[in-house]
Amino acid sequence: MKISNFHLVLCMAIVTVISGCGSMIISSDKESIIGEPFISAEIQKESTGNFDNNGKSIGSGGQLENFHFNFVIHKNEDLRSAMSRFSDKYNYSRLIVDLSKESIRPSKIIINKNSESKANSLNEMSQKLMKDLNLPFKNALFHEARDGEKKSLVFSDRGYAPEATLNVHNVRVATIMENSREIAEFYGWKLAKNAWQLPVHYKVKYPYPLVSQDLISAMSRLFERYPAQAQLMQSTNQVMFTSRQQPVNM
Repeated sequence: MKISNFHLVLCMAIVTVISGCGSMIISSDKESIIGEPFISAEIQKESTGNFDNNGKSIGSGGQLENFHFNFVIHKNEDLRSAMSRFSDKYNYSRLIVDLSKESIRPSKIIINKNSESKANSLNEMSQKLMKDLNLPFKNALFHEARDGEKKSLVFSDRGYAPEATLNVHNVRVATIMENSREIAEFYGWKLAKNAWQLPVHYKVKYPYPLVSQDLISAMSRLFERYPAQAQLMQSTNQVMFTSRQQPVNM
């Protein structure tokens, strides 16, 4: 897995996690911070494709085409709205856009044509959209992620393999340590006695969904904006926290 802006130190029983134009128009306005939650809303628009009464696509010859996924975007619609509708159509609880900060926000990409893409898997659909809509993302894929008792649709360029098992952790307005405790317990770990070895506690100012595939990636993402790091003691499955140099350009 690719973890950008991080450094992992593996030492015997301790692991230290240090955070560290085509068919579209791109808006120049900046979007909100990476990781901000987005609950998809139903968007009522008339489809330009041909479908039967069950929503299956009908080819030009009148034959049903048995694709598992169908992605429709309307002329002058932004990409995120179309993603949201796609998420709703296939009964995902929400859409989570998890892109690196260098990437363009989907809500700023306006598609200037009607388009319909069909695929049999989320990975195949990701590749089809890149080609059909000439999208500017590098290695961005759709993933299905466990989100509590539900499943969510994740669009990410963070290097997760197509078959990766992803989890969504709902980071709360609470201290980093409290959020760390919940994530650690999810993966079968616990905080050590006197785990927080820093003079101050850092508090999350707003809730957001954090996507990860394991404890290391979860802790790395959680601490990337803070001058703190998690130490994973593998012999006891315990976590401690120590200070580190403040990351630059965060």
